[in-house]
Amino acid sequence: MRYFLAYGESAAEKKFLSAMREADPVPAGIFPGALEKGDVFVSFLRSVPPVTGPDLSVAAVLRRESSGYVSSGEVFQDRIFTSVPFAAEYLKIRFPESEISVLTTDECAGMTDEGTVIVPESEVSGFRGKILDPDLILPAPGQGSVSVICRKDDRETAELCRKINHNPSRIETGAERGIARLSGLHENLGIRAETEDMFLRVRAISVSGSEIREADEYIPLDYVMDDLLGIAEYLSWKRDYIVRGAVL
Repeated sequence: MRYFLAYGESAAEKKFLSAMREADPVPAGIFPGALEKGDVFVSFLRSVPPVTGPDLSVAAVLRRESSGYVSSGEVFQDRIFTSVPFAAEYLKIRFPESEISVLTTDECAGMTDEGTVIVPESEVSGFRGKILDPDLILPAPGQGSVSVICRKDDRETAELCRKINHNPSRIETGAERGIARLSGLHENLGIRAETEDMFLRVRAISVSGSEIREADEYIPLDYVMDDLLGIAEYLSWKRDYIVRGAVL
């Protein structure tokens, strides 16, 4: 097996190698845009588009250890830096008196003495800060999970990947990515799905201009796209209320 790693995502690589104890993958550099049989692409799931293309599929989702944000200080500051454009748009509405700047993760790391820094919790090695309540800012779809992608027709590799798949994380991130796909809001959506008893609780937020839409819904663990559509259409302003059990 060869693996390709998304650029700059060494933490994802470490989690993948830790999970694949029985394999001996060979690093092959940056994702070339196509995979052969026996190849996999390793990336944080939040970076993977909701539709991977006709030839590729997500073969495994590793256990999601965390899925929020951390802050270098209190968010009620004059200057706030973040590496996530959507988070910046949301924060501008929540904190209109603050100066909000979007920087790369590396740039954010050097700004801790000049204001509050807000970055994805599980995707920045060496960054230490206060874990933010998801009621303040929800993560991106799939945030906190590592995905392993292979060719759809590569059954042998897919079967090997299934051994490291964490089904609860796949169920949760699958709902998040499904809503992102149906709404068309992958880059402009904050969402967190969590298993509670026999249901999946979905909290989500979208921003359009100066308007915010929020959802807090419970759906079955064995959800289908119909269960996600009502939430997606509400968040994308296609409806003014959430339709449950909508028909595609």
